[in-house]
Amino acid sequence: MGVSALLNTPDQLSKIVPHLIAFSKDANPQVRMHGKQTLLSLSQDPNFDRQMKKSISESEYKAVKEILGDIDRKGGIDSLDSTSVSLGASLSRSGSIRKAVQRKLPDNVQLDLDEIKADLTAAGWERRIGGLKRFLEMTITAPKAIASDTKLMEAFIGRLNDINSKVSLEGLDTYLASLGILSK
Repeated sequence: MGVSALLNTPDQLSKIVPHLIAFSKDANPQVRMHGKQTLLSLSQDPNFDRQMKKSISESEYKAVKEILGDIDRKGGIDSLDSTSVSLGASLSRSGSIRKAVQRKLPDNVQLDLDEIKADLTAAGWERRIGGLKRFLEMTITAPKAIASDTKLMEAFIGRLNDINSKVSLEGLDTYLASLGILSK
């Protein structure tokens, strides 16, 4: 639904404006930014004031005008919330930097994953088939370890359309067998 269509449907407008006001005052900077952007795009329509006065209550109209006034005073949406949105992704509420939690796999599991990856990308087709069989075995014993290793998954996906038809067929069989296990 476009801006003019929304403004010309008073019942829809009366339903959405209270939500946009709430979004514009939300604690989450991204939600706040999107609420303000939507109100700003609605306000660009020449029929905005007239339709808003007809569709929403006086208090809601004042709240919308206040939000739009804040946007104008602070120089638009970009200067208003761009810093808070970008900081919000890396800072917690206390202001400290979030640290990614790295769960280290046991050395023997990581070694097995590296060997399987090497087998899957090997030059010889027999070794690639062996890598597919080891991939399936490892999928059964440690599915989370397999799913967390993106480079291993990329090497496995490459075997699905291998130049050697035997490897490709084995890759498809392995894919079918491991799909249910990895999806859990």
